[in-house]
Amino acid sequence: MLNQDNHQMLVDDVAWLQEELELLKGMISIVPYLEKPLEQESVFDMIGKIGIACDSFYKPILKATVEHKGDLHLSISRKVELDNPDKKPDEKDITELLDQIKSSREELLDMMRSLQPAELNRKIYLKGETTTIEEVISDMVMFDRKQLKYIAERTLALDSVRSALNN
Repeated sequence: MLNQDNHQMLVDDVAWLQEELELLKGMISIVPYLEKPLEQESVFDMIGKIGIACDSFYKPILKATVEHKGDLHLSISRKVELDNPDKKPDEKDITELLDQIKSSREELLDMMRSLQPAELNRKIYLKGETTTIEEVISDMVMFDRKQLKYIAERTLALDSVRSALNN
């Protein structure tokens, strides 16, 4: 059972990720964020996946949790669909994308704060697969951390290549 301290830790984890996105926004101008080394994803694509996951998966689940009491039966797949080209963000200004993600995250944090700790233990059924709100949010935190780690690794690698070329 989730208690108040655990609930606050989960909120703090999501808030920390919000801070990381803000830090990224401050340094992204020096990163070649549209570059796709060896046909891998660009930094822009990785950031976009954070937004897609939030807007099309995590936020709708949390919104349904806030709006409905009891167990939830949603027609959302347990697996976040990130490879749908229709959901891929336009390659626009990266700071605009980060601002959109930040705004979505603020809404998500407000919803999380409005829930009582016990509500995070409610069962939800995603296309028949059983989970809890807490597990979904924990998955989101892990997903975001993984994406941010990839972004940091890509940024460091690109910086190393740039440094080597300048020497």
